[in-house]
Amino acid sequence: MDTGINENDLPDSLVLHDPITGEPIQKQYDDSQIVLDPLTEQQLANQERLYQNRQMQKWQQTYGKYYDYPAAKNSADNHEVPMESGYKILCFLSLLGFIISRFGGFGLLTSLGFFGVLNIIMVPLLLWFVGVIGFILMIVARVKNKKSIFGKIVMWLYIIDFVLKGLFVLLMVLDAAGFFWLF
Repeated sequence: MDTGINENDLPDSLVLHDPITGEPIQKQYDDSQIVLDPLTEQQLANQERLYQNRQMQKWQQTYGKYYDYPAAKNSADNHEVPMESGYKILCFLSLLGFIISRFGGFGLLTSLGFFGVLNIIMVPLLLWFVGVIGFILMIVARVKNKKSIFGKIVMWLYIIDFVLKGLFVLLMVLDAAGFFWLF
């Protein structure tokens, strides 16, 4: 039944009751129409900014400095990995050290032209040293930037190389033990 009275026109002192349950109804206020003085608005904005900064600091402490705070991220940047140029150089040098240590001995030995005792000892030692430096550079690059795809590729290259070397050593030991004479 329409009484012609709008409930927004009623003063706050009148308490409205729900016609079905009989319970009092609280008057609903629209927050968008509340006008605050500029000083209060500035204080509220400062509190909100302080709260967001604390949330961002908690996020960075939890997930590290290489990840952006989610509220500050653009949806297009969600798949980008922060990459500093120094890590690309470390990965490239590591890959170069891997290639030189694995395949550089053929060219180095043939370019020297003779196989003296010094070359037979020093060339493999030099190649091993270059390989170890490349491996260390790969570890440094992976620790500093865990999401680097180039670093992951170089790491898996080293892992595959170590597995193949391990299988080769295992086959050599089994051959020396006479295991293959059974077949």
